[in-house]
Amino acid sequence: IFTTIVLAGFFIMTMIFRYEGRFPTYAAYSGQEGLSRYESYVGTYVDPLPELEDLGQPADVEFHHFANRSAALLGSDCSTLICTYSPEDYAAMTENLESNASADWNTLCTLDGFAFRWSWFEDYNINILLTATNDETHEILWACYDYYDVDELIDIPDPERFLLEDCGWKYIR
Repeated sequence: IFTTIVLAGFFIMTMIFRYEGRFPTYAAYSGQEGLSRYESYVGTYVDPLPELEDLGQPADVEFHHFANRSAALLGSDCSTLICTYSPEDYAAMTENLESNASADWNTLCTLDGFAFRWSWFEDYNINILLTATNDETHEILWACYDYYDVDELIDIPDPERFLLEDCGWKYIR
């Protein structure tokens, strides 16, 4: 009986909260709170996002976290850091970013003025590391996309849909 009740509840919740079979949640923080949340995040998780001391002197900081859970409670997370710099600091940071970029960086697309590039990062599972620069607004973005149900490299056939839907970009900009 207990199993039947649990399965019925699961089915009802899936029907009530269905969003293409997913349950997205989104959180955004800016300024000092964004910096504090990011510092807490970087100290908790193992991923390729930069440490605070590697950010230089940003004029503003945004930290976004997008979780997209399926009905089976598997899904993805994307944590995004966007730093706004003065023109001089932006030039220095982009030069540093270019000089440290690995050979396997791939151009993904341009969206809302940001030129996105991506690479794979493997720790306990497979992540996609995204970086983007916006020359007009002097912003640099770092994002880590973590898909829990993937144990091999995947292809990104529709980059804009991937950024908007899977990484939560439609909530950020």
